Amino acid sequence: MTTRNLFLYSFYIIFGQIIIRMKSIILLPTLFILQLSLTGQVSDDWIVKLSPTVFKSFDSYTLADKSFNSQFLTSKVISKRLQLVQIRTKSKIDEVTFKADFHSLNPIRFYPNSTLENREVPNDDLYASSQWNMEIINLPQVWDFTTGGNTAKGEDIVVAVIDDGFDITHEDLRNNLWVNPDEVPNDNLDNDGNGYKDDYHGLDVESEDGNIQSFSHGSRVAGILGAEGDNDLGVAGVNWNIKILPVSGINNVVEIISAMEYLIDLKETYLNTNGASGANILVSNLSQGKERVFPESHIDWCELYEEAGKVGILSVGAAPNGFYNVDVEGDLPSLCTSESLIIVTNTDSNDLIAREAAIGPTHVDLGAPGEGVTSTYTDNKYATISGTSASAPHVAGVAALLFSSCEKLSDLTFSDPEAATLVVKNAILQGVEPLSSLSRTVSGGRLDAYQAFLNIAGYCTDRVKRELEVISVFPNGNTLDIKYDTDRFDEHQLVITNSIGQVVWSADFRPELFGEPEYNIQLPEMVTGYYVLSMKNISGMDSAPFFFQSN
Repeated sequence: MTTRNLFLYSFYIIFGQIIIRMKSIILLPTLFILQLSLTGQVSDDWIVKLSPTVFKSFDSYTLADKSFNSQFLTSKVISKRLQLVQIRTKSKIDEVTFKADFHSLNPIRFYPNSTLENREVPNDDLYASSQWNMEIINLPQVWDFTTGGNTAKGEDIVVAVIDDGFDITHEDLRNNLWVNPDEVPNDNLDNDGNGYKDDYHGLDVESEDGNIQSFSHGSRVAGILGAEGDNDLGVAGVNWNIKILPVSGINNVVEIISAMEYLIDLKETYLNTNGASGANILVSNLSQGKERVFPESHIDWCELYEEAGKVGILSVGAAPNGFYNVDVEGDLPSLCTSESLIIVTNTDSNDLIAREAAIGPTHVDLGAPGEGVTSTYTDNKYATISGTSASAPHVAGVAALLFSSCEKLSDLTFSDPEAATLVVKNAILQGVEPLSSLSRTVSGGRLDAYQAFLNIAGYCTDRVKRELEVISVFPNGNTLDIKYDTDRFDEHQLVITNSIGQVVWSADFRPELFGEPEYNIQLPEMVTGYYVLSMKNISGMDSAPFFFQSN
């Protein structure tokens, strides 16, 4: 602040106190405006939105040649679909100076780039023997039906992880990496013509090529979502065979915009080529953010979630680590309003919201495990991670699992991509386990993978799952055709007793999740008479007895 501005600032503060004491409220708005003008933002790194006409003719070299742009250093396009460019200046300047120096661009808006925070709470414990996090969200029950990786029609499911870096050579991650079908690795060429060289497994936005940086934060986030399962190594991710698309080098808002633009382009290409090129990105995860800011300060970041949703990418973001209400105090991406975005806060092994975890009745959707979660680390090691950084990939991973459920959903990802993201989001939010400590979230509960999966099953079959019930029994000689309903899909038992209560037949079976709720059994010859059929599930719930007559 200059000496003149410091003097003016002091003058207005003193003058303001006089006004307050005089209880003169008429001049207070004017004072507020004057103070704002004296505390404008200062930066050497700017995000600028141009009109379509100016953007079409935008040329960094021409800009550099303009003599009045004495502050100009470098620039680059960061989003073609939103007409955004990044402009770096030689020194930090204020908004008035920036507008004067770059008036020829006639910007629609401009604002300083800003850095992000990883949403991890430090934790010194390097290894935990049990993955409590998978049990508490009932994942083993889902794994009985799917471990992820492909849609019901055989397409690869790709999950993008946007973070600082990843150890893509890790023994529990390397087999689950996405491969760009149109790129030749390490030939220093942009084979697929998307503007980036060697993006064979993904992109590093800092180097603008496929040289993925290796850092522990992103490695642990990716492992929760998709460490290879059933391979006698380390840990199992939510998905055992998913395709992870790493986007590394994320430190600030410009890099977030570049990353999302890259992913949206890949998904658009996939849809436009009917799967021949690009990537079938159905979910993305970001375990970073910017605390106590509102969308108005970085509106383009939020707009890209809308664009991602249009091409069928369900975005998952981490709420901040800190017990405060983001609805009131602000946060990005939490306050972005896209329907294709899920914001996740942190719960612990006691099924309570973590001590350092944000809430928001309007903008924080649900909780998920995030305290002392074991995952992949760098250099083939394993370590724990705590914070909402760990919570978000649980939800992203479950979303990817749901996309593997049925052909109806797979078809929707092509015919109406945005609607597909909402089907999965609603299945997750409507399937939460209610927790009083999460009452100040949108759903009021913690992620429950199994209930979310049952909700998707209801969508896939157009059937509402009800409590255990035998609907009908049709004897046909020695065959019984049984129709039933159930809200569980683990082991069930059928028992048939005669009129005096003797068991004449019993068997265990597993209900069909996506097929018709019917079961056919062959019986030994039965004496003509009345019988009772009942059904029991693994939780000990019994159906009402159903009476039938054999003939």
